[in-house]
Amino acid sequence: MFKYKIKKAMTFGEIIVVLMILGVLASVTIPGLKKYSQKTELGELGRKSFLNIEDAVDNAILTEGPVRNWDFSSSANFFNKYIEPNIRHTKVDAASNSLITSDGSSIKVIACSENDNEATLSYCQLEVDVNGNKAPNLDGKDKFKFQISKNGNDAYYVSESVKPLQNSVGEQLAKNNWKFSDNLWNCDPASAYTGGCVY
Repeated sequence: MFKYKIKKAMTFGEIIVVLMILGVLASVTIPGLKKYSQKTELGELGRKSFLNIEDAVDNAILTEGPVRNWDFSSSANFFNKYIEPNIRHTKVDAASNSLITSDGSSIKVIACSENDNEATLSYCQLEVDVNGNKAPNLDGKDKFKFQISKNGNDAYYVSESVKPLQNSVGEQLAKNNWKFSDNLWNCDPASAYTGGCVY
């Protein structure tokens, strides 16, 4: 009298196969997404660090006058007078001329050179680790060098400018609007110095 509909369901074996396929797909796609996410994040942090340094220089100009009158004779003087007072920070290490910014990046004055000869560039170089002590801690990935120039006749390091170090991954990254291309992400920093990396 009554007709029963027979309902079909997946067997346990079929469920296991589907889960295995999903697992394989996840293991293939997640590392790629993670790498893309890291590239995007580090590029954006690089841009933010560059802007922080530019802001610090602008603030120092307001209190100390034009860059052409600054003291570039030592890393410690430059750090104490122009950088540390003009960047919001949570920690300062005066012995290493470095600080941790409020957004977690590390900025360190690594070298300064003051030259009396106007034809020779006077500058200070800063090293920035855009995500502090977090990995990967590699040049050209999350570590970049910037140069603040006092004077000079160089086409790249124009007077009173802040620029990523010439022929570096940072320079190429800045030219590419702070976005890592695959070629630039895979670039060895030594190759960048010889012109081997393009964005």
